[in-house]
Amino acid sequence: MTAQPTTTIAVFAATGSQGGAVTEALLGKGAHVRALLRDTTSEKAQALAARGVELVRVNTADAQSLSDALDGVEAFWFMTVPPGGMQNPDVEGEVKQGIALANAAAAAKVPHTVFSSVGGAERDSKVPHFDSKYRVEEHLATLDLNTTIIRPVFFMENFHWFAPSTDGDTLVVRLPLPDGTKLQVISVVDVGVTAAAALLDSSAVPSAIEIAGDELTGSEIAAAFAAETGMKARYEALPLAVLDGQEDMQAMFRWFAETPAYQADLNETRRLAPGALTLQAWLTASNYVPATPARRTTMKAIQFNNYGGPEVLSSVETESPVPGPGEVLIHVVSAGINQLDAKIRSGSMAATKPLSFPSGTGFDAAGTVLAVGDGVEDVSPGDTVFGIGRNTVAEQALLDQWATVPQGIDPIDAGGWGVAVETAGRLLTELNLTNGTILISGASGGVGSALIQLALGRGLKVIGTASERNHDYLSSLGAIPLSYGANLATRVADVAPEGVDGALDISGAGVITDLITIVGNAAMVISISDFTAPRHGARISSSATRTTNPRDAFAEAIALPHFSLNIEHKYPIEDISGAHQHIELGHTIGKIIVIP
Repeated sequence: MTAQPTTTIAVFAATGSQGGAVTEALLGKGAHVRALLRDTTSEKAQALAARGVELVRVNTADAQSLSDALDGVEAFWFMTVPPGGMQNPDVEGEVKQGIALANAAAAAKVPHTVFSSVGGAERDSKVPHFDSKYRVEEHLATLDLNTTIIRPVFFMENFHWFAPSTDGDTLVVRLPLPDGTKLQVISVVDVGVTAAAALLDSSAVPSAIEIAGDELTGSEIAAAFAAETGMKARYEALPLAVLDGQEDMQAMFRWFAETPAYQADLNETRRLAPGALTLQAWLTASNYVPATPARRTTMKAIQFNNYGGPEVLSSVETESPVPGPGEVLIHVVSAGINQLDAKIRSGSMAATKPLSFPSGTGFDAAGTVLAVGDGVEDVSPGDTVFGIGRNTVAEQALLDQWATVPQGIDPIDAGGWGVAVETAGRLLTELNLTNGTILISGASGGVGSALIQLALGRGLKVIGTASERNHDYLSSLGAIPLSYGANLATRVADVAPEGVDGALDISGAGVITDLITIVGNAAMVISISDFTAPRHGARISSSATRTTNPRDAFAEAIALPHFSLNIEHKYPIEDISGAHQHIELGHTIGKIIVIP
């Protein structure tokens, strides 16, 4: 069917993987596409505009912007991905996003809404990012909407990242899946074709359908790679333990093994998408070639097998990680070392952050994007980014929050920005001061350095405590330096006779009661490291319970004229023990980073 020229169909995240496939299929049918995007200025967005696609900037937290964007459309397609990616999926955030989009469709009285969910979402899979999509499905069912649910299975495009490695002249396909277990797969292109069929004619597709283009065992997957490349190939089943620490992905592969997992009807899929690709056809269409050093399937990473001192850290060769929805894989040029890394490694946080061994280390890094997961719109392979992820002290790492490294900044220097900037932005947002004076206890480290700059950018006056040897550094950032120790309240009053409106404890040096005395309001004292604070009426801030968006903090830092973090020392990855010994000494000026 070819759409009438006046038909306008809205596509959310039209520059993403699935949204791009839906848009491509609709354009091929002559439909007018309205792309709902977070960023309408990106290269991908402008390429769509050049093809006649209407661009509309939306914010999923702004209900009015969404319903306005859907005004007058004949149909609407959307999908969701969990913020935080597959390493730390924020399923509640995903559900919130899906509900906001569904409610906007209802408010705009869209005649037909198509939601791209996931195969098996309705079958109690116990996979968090499956269950979250089913909660969106359940909400759609409560609305006065004509809705179609499309449930695609495992994407063939995942084999870009689960790529075979080479063992001499043999390709080796490795998945944490028993050989003999069939895995249904589908190309994103065919998801787009099926969605377009539904968007253009709601009667052509059942109200809910699971779709797949092929189903293969591990050995059959290897055979497809062999047929395409002319090389020998074999399959090796990995233990689920290789996904320890990635609970969502581990749950998904556990579900795959509990057959039948996916249950798509391949013939029904081909009725809607007659050219639906088999895996081998997809390999041919995507011009697959065996992995090269530019996209390594193994890498060097720092791990440890038990709690202890810095000596437990060692370098190992391990599988490269794979970006899931909402994640990017980077070639790491530098990774930040934080006090939290040392505390987790030592076991002092085992009660609240227990580990499965072997465990990696590190939470922030900078580098070049190698691959992006589904739903990632704002960066592409080759871009240089900094941000937050997990197990970042490695040659390659996954980030679930990121921003582009600004021009003029050495990416190596940005490797320690992620955690510091996110924490600083979160603390200032939670403190919620628009003017006045703040006191930062332990201001010379990475978080304190970022706090000073962001706070001054917001128009606040900043007093910072640090060792006397670090006072010149605090002054260079624009803070009023004071030493730790006795008579702090008197010394603060001397430099801030107008009083102090809020205090932030970075050091955890047992100063909560002093800060409360200085501020005069326990609720305006927040700590990130002294967990006794609530006993005194003060607050604790943690990334685990944050309601802020790290990317807002990244954008705020980048917008400052001269944001930077001092690098006190750069360690080669071979001296990771030295980096941890250094961070445990405290009194750091800025950041310590490791270079793989």
